Parts: sequence; C-alpha cells; structure tokens
Amino acid sequence: ISYGIPLLPSLLSFWIMNSLSRPLIANMVSPHDAGLYSAAFRLASFIFLITAGFQLAFRPFAMSIKEREDAPYIYSLLARSLLILGTFAIMFLNFFIKDIMALLTSYDYIVAYPIVWILSLSTLFNTFYVVISVGLLIKKKTSIISKAFFYASCFYLILNFLVIPRYSFFGASIVSLLTYLFIIYYIYFKAQKIYYIPFKMTSITVYLFYYLCLMTAITLLQIYNFPFLTFFNFLAFLSLVAVLFLTRLGRLTWLHQVWKIIWKKYIS
Repeated sequence: ISYGIPLLPSLLSFWIMNSLSRPLIANMVSPHDAGLYSAAFRLASFIFLITAGFQLAFRPFAMSIKEREDAPYIYSLLARSLLILGTFAIMFLNFFIKDIMALLTSYDYIVAYPIVWILSLSTLFNTFYVVISVGLLIKKKTSIISKAFFYASCFYLILNFLVIPRYSFFGASIVSLLTYLFIIYYIYFKAQKIYYIPFKMTSITVYLFYYLCLMTAITLLQIYNFPFLTFFNFLAFLSLVAVLFLTRLGRLTWLHQVWKIIWKKYIS
C-alpha cells in the first residue's frame, strides 16, 4: 500500500497529459488539426515495440537485484541502453517518415509527419523516467513521482493553452516533449539525494541536446525538400555515433561484447 497508493496521482496526471491534447486542439484550433495530431501519434506509437516490454519487466527486475552491490551500475547501464536504442530507432523512423505517412494515411494527413519523432521521443521518455526513478521505488519514496507528475500536468496545461491557438499540433507536440523532460530531471535530482545511481546525467544531457538539434535540422531539411537529404541523413547518423562515444555513453567494449555473441551463435 505504501508503495502503490502514492503512484495513483501520477497515473491520473499521466492520463491528463495523454488525453487532453486532441480535445484541446479540436476546440482551440479545428477538428482537422486534431486529426492530424492523432495520425502522427498513431505512427509515433511504434516506439511501444521497444518500451512496452521493457517497462513491464524493469520494475520486478530492479527489485530482484536491489541488494546486489553492483545494482546501481546495472540500473545506469539499462537506462543508457534504453536511451541509445530508442533514440536511434526514432532517428531511423524519421529518415523515412514522410514516405511512411504517404503510404499509411491519406494525402491530407502527410503534413503531420514533422511531429512524429517528437511524439515518439516523448513516449520513450515516459519509459526512461521509470529507470531514473528506481531509487525512489527501492526506498518507498514514490510520493515524489506523484509530485513530479502533478507539477508536470499543471505545466502541460498552462503551456498548451498558450501555444495551441498559435502553433496548433506542432505546439502540442513540443509541449509534450518539454513536459517529459521536466519530469525526468525533476525526478533525477530528487532521487539522487535518496539513492545514488551513476547515470552520467551530464553526458546524457549533452547527448540529448545534440540529438534534439540534429533531429530538428533533419526535419527542417525534409520540409524544404533538401536535394541531398539522404547524404545528410548518413552524416547525421555518423555524427550521432561520434557524440555517443565522445560523451562516453557508449563504449567500444559494448560492440566487442555484441560481436562475441554474434560470432559464437551464428558464425563459429
């Protein structure tokens, strides 16, 4: 009871953030724009293929190893692995998102493709915070999570009322992303004081800042039909890999371990 009940307000706040965007857009702009947002959100939900299973499995797993001396390191490794895998998957989706939307939706809905990666990243952050907050779960301080979501839902509503009338579904998607960033950093700073985990948050922040700038640049080039977009996408991918290693979120030892597994199972 002490573990679960404090999480109920956070679930309510999460419901608010995921349910009100479309009604707000429909009433403040137009039902058509709400439909565009809905179409983008449906495509963005592909990230659930990565996050859903992880989110279901992580908390029982985290509790099962909490007494181990290396548990904080494992939590950190899982957080970084989730972030890296998710962001690269979203980047690859964004490379082809315009064609995918043209294939799966009518012509009128293609204009919503620039926000698909933003909504996908918000969905990824909704799982990422679960790992960030693991120390609060271990110490049964889950009321902090509820506070984070309560503040975030207020932040979310206020910003939406300000930006939706002018920026429609573009504004709503950016507000969603900013809200989840607020949740992640609020919980991180609170949780570290209660149960320290070496998440390498400075490196994560640098990586995310570069990633957001890079994805914004790709989207702008898509909108303006840049003639060498495929080449730019390739360079963008290489640069993100470089930043990954420069920030030390990824290491060559990981690649070596993956290669050993592939060699033993499929080659040797």
